[in-house]
Amino acid sequence: ILVVIGHLDIPQTLYNFIFIFHMYAFFYISGVTFNVKKEQSFFNFVVDNLKRLYVPYLFFAFCWDITNMVAQTYLKGDFDFSIWGITKNIFGVIIGNGPFESSAAIGPAWFLLALLIVRIASWLILKVSSERIWVLGLVSVILFGIGYLANGQSFLPFKLISTFTAFAFFFVGYLCKGIYVRLKKVSFILLAIGTFLLFGISFVVSVLADRSLVLVSNSLPSNPLLTILGGASGCFGLLILSILLENIPIISKCLSYYGINSLIVMGVHSEINFGFSFIFEVLLKIPKEYITFLIFVLTLVLVIPICMIINRFFPVFAGKRKVSKGI
Repeated sequence: ILVVIGHLDIPQTLYNFIFIFHMYAFFYISGVTFNVKKEQSFFNFVVDNLKRLYVPYLFFAFCWDITNMVAQTYLKGDFDFSIWGITKNIFGVIIGNGPFESSAAIGPAWFLLALLIVRIASWLILKVSSERIWVLGLVSVILFGIGYLANGQSFLPFKLISTFTAFAFFFVGYLCKGIYVRLKKVSFILLAIGTFLLFGISFVVSVLADRSLVLVSNSLPSNPLLTILGGASGCFGLLILSILLENIPIISKCLSYYGINSLIVMGVHSEINFGFSFIFEVLLKIPKEYITFLIFVLTLVLVIPICMIINRFFPVFAGKRKVSKGI
């Protein structure tokens, strides 16, 4: 939901606040749920992750790339339809752009590519080090530093520069695997206060940062401590907020539905945003102050039938195993 809001036409202050932690939260949560199974071979682990992450990445990345192609063709008229241009575009999507210029646009799907690299690298590090967590932590710090020093660069494939920066938050999530159960025993009032303080810290950091933090382009503030403080505060704030919302059944069930289908929501919301923006702004001439709210509500509504269709007929595109009939 924060991703959907973040890609709408919102005030810069709100944008900066959301972007200071919402993408890091994906890696943090992925670290919390990450496990190294002793009986699983590296080959099986890689194959399983390719099915769960790379296949959905290709599907949603090409969906956004086609949307971008249409936009460039009909709105700007500058898309390169030469054989070399199309070849570079396709290859650019497959490897997440990288060392050459192309018009490939993978949109929010870049996260899946980055997470694939983080999971495979973390599996190898933990296996080689006999699951010494400090080794994973040390590598995460080093990679964070490399990603930070290469701020804004995109000369490597698979979004590696942004991926390096995200390693630290994946490690923090892995380090805090047991914290969720312990936090559920804390009183509601203390959790509410904690949520308010943590999001407050993230907001203050987002104001102090000398520019907005956009992880996809690795645009970070000049002070790396702000990145870590703002990102970590927001991640922990989301964690505690989720515990609080469990006490409100209706909200909890709704959020759980979008949570289970978050990969699909992330993969299609940009196309929905683009389509409705064109309809409302260009065709219907609706005032901009109403468009943002309309697109947000319509996106959350429209993704429901899309999720139903993909889950029923094309689960592999959502990284899910095909469900047998009758189950």
